Amino acid sequence: MCKVVISDIAELTEEVKAVEFTSKVCAGSVSSKIVATIEVRGQNSFDSNKQAMLDSAKSLATWSLSKPGSDDAYKNVLVQFDDTGETRYELMDAFVISYREWFEDQNGFFVLVMKGLKSGINDAESDAGIIENELPITVKDDTIDDGQDAPKSEPSEPSEIYESEQGVPLIVGGVFLLDALESDYKKYEQRKLNEGKVPRGRLDWKETRDYWLNDSPMARGNRFDDTAELNGWYPFDQVHLSNGKRLDSYDLDKGEIISRKATDLDDIEEDTFKQYLAEMNNKYPPGTIIRSNKYKEELDGKKLKGRHILELPDSNENSPNIGRYKEMAKENGVELRFRKE
Repeated sequence: MCKVVISDIAELTEEVKAVEFTSKVCAGSVSSKIVATIEVRGQNSFDSNKQAMLDSAKSLATWSLSKPGSDDAYKNVLVQFDDTGETRYELMDAFVISYREWFEDQNGFFVLVMKGLKSGINDAESDAGIIENELPITVKDDTIDDGQDAPKSEPSEPSEIYESEQGVPLIVGGVFLLDALESDYKKYEQRKLNEGKVPRGRLDWKETRDYWLNDSPMARGNRFDDTAELNGWYPFDQVHLSNGKRLDSYDLDKGEIISRKATDLDDIEEDTFKQYLAEMNNKYPPGTIIRSNKYKEELDGKKLKGRHILELPDSNENSPNIGRYKEMAKENGVELRFRKE
């Protein structure tokens, strides 16, 4: 068992199911300045009839809505072993990064994330650790496939969330500071409500959105395609075919049918590469009729012709297995071409 003590807010013992601690020494600072984050996962306390939250749960929700920069926003936080009273972690002037609460089967759950400064380094401590009570819970979170396993009530929005150590605000007063971002979120929120689903909170939505826009394999592939088009590598890009497929690029005069994969060969299985090669012949066989409004005069109604080229990031030329991949491509009538992403 462990206890989380938040000054002037609450002492959490029975409610706490797990505590995760991470810390990072600030760049250019001495060891006395350590930025630390504590995440507390637990179950909210209710009265015996489960009709009302007890004071501790109410206090957490109230603290999460404190005005950024106000005296009420910053509290000292202690994490102790309940049986010994020993302080394991201590944060000074901690503030709420995010607070979520939801209900399932008449039970309330919460996730509280706090950030603050930790003084000194105790050799007996690690820079990251997890303390769990005897009955850990599984906190259901939103999943990337858009709506499954969503909490049954929408989590409360933190009053302010900081994206960086410099304290750049992302959410203020429960809404995104950037109008364009807030507008996109409201469209998403309305769409989910129309579908009868519970929307994600703003921070969860943005993290998933950023992944698909910036870090997912799809996002990398889109950037690779954009580079090809912006640099004019080929006369025609994103060419639609009569079989419903879309060809990445095409050069009618040179007779080149180009499919592009933003992938690292060393990170995929050989079978995956073989699928890329098979895709060339299955999706873009010569003789397929082009159906393109984009290139109506130049290409529409003509037959696809030429040799197959699989275009890859030029970093793959340094792969120790590149000879093997070139040989497999040749056996399937495909030429490999390497380009800078």
